[in-house]
Amino acid sequence: MARLFTTHTAWTARFLAAPTVLGMADTSGIELIHPMWEGRSPAPVGQKGQNNPRWIVGGQLCFILNQWGCICAWGCATANVYDTPFHSLIAQFQD
Repeated sequence: MARLFTTHTAWTARFLAAPTVLGMADTSGIELIHPMWEGRSPAPVGQKGQNNPRWIVGGQLCFILNQWGCICAWGCATANVYDTPFHSLIAQFQD
């Protein structure tokens, strides 16, 4: 899943909004299949991880929003990682 998001990143760059002084960053889990069905297919769909209090098999999206709620940047990772891959994305908007 993350491979597909990274190949199409350049397409979304032209639609990103400009950052503002106020902003917000948040991650959201995307469940691709129910954890009970994990491992029944020869082609893995995503990684198993925990999002909020429940287990998911899929990935995570991180959005950085400006003060009007428009997306300034985004990133993706598999569901089995913590939010640390998104720290470098957030650091771009520190100043």
